[in-house]
Amino acid sequence: MRKKSFRAIFVFCLTIMLSVSTAGSVFAGTAVPSTVWNLSTQGKDDIAGTSNYVNIYSSYLYTGSSLISFDFENHSTYSLKVTLMKKNPIPLFADTEIWSTTLSNYMSSVISAKDVSASDKFYFKFSSTTGSIDVVGGVWGR
Repeated sequence: MRKKSFRAIFVFCLTIMLSVSTAGSVFAGTAVPSTVWNLSTQGKDDIAGTSNYVNIYSSYLYTGSSLISFDFENHSTYSLKVTLMKKNPIPLFADTEIWSTTLSNYMSSVISAKDVSASDKFYFKFSSTTGSIDVVGGVWGR
């Protein structure tokens, strides 16, 4: 009986609540995304999701634009680290951190990343070392 109780608490703590946005994007959970979203042909992708102490990622690898703009709002009472990652095309090699910032509680930010290759694939990583994550935002190309 004790093992079941521990297992239920563990699963509850790691459960990630997913929110569907108007564009249909949800967080992929704790895994780096593998599905591609072409910003030049598919347009803006809206992102929303929450988690407790577990890193979450955008649902897609973004490509198709040499200028990426994104906006995020931190709806949590805790600081949120937003990291733009470049997917390494060679399996088993580490992905590259392109840019990161920390948003204080209830803070929002609009950023543009220049000089990225339209053929590269990027994704967002959201993390908090102090508590829950609650983020809403979007990404688009220009």
